[in-house]
Amino acid sequence: MSGAAPESADPNENRPFALARIAVPGTTNVVERHALIDTGGQVTLISHSLFNELNAVFIAENGDIHAADRTRMRIAGITRLRVTVPPFDTRDVLGYVAGGDLGETDVLIGMDYLAQFKFAIREGTFGAIYE
Repeated sequence: MSGAAPESADPNENRPFALARIAVPGTTNVVERHALIDTGGQVTLISHSLFNELNAVFIAENGDIHAADRTRMRIAGITRLRVTVPPFDTRDVLGYVAGGDLGETDVLIGMDYLAQFKFAIREGTFGAIYE
């Protein structure tokens, strides 16, 4: 996948993207990708190609997760990721490696990362809440 932000087919669709830095903890190999902010997702998903690019290793292999619509999604495995979505801090999360295509992105940032911060999504724009 390219680093360019994908465009939604529906201009009214609220699908915010943010530039994310993704790494494997304990390594210096960091990649930047435009990631879909997925508030409906409980976990962070990455493509198999990004998993390979990071030289990551599985800590668990194969399985299924359930999407918000209750459909099953096959995963190739689980790895450890270090995720940064500025302006938020870096957090380590489990990365679920998609068994199939993620569509228009290599990364879906789930609530496992997002719930650690105060954020808002307005008209497709993702941002921090400062108090």
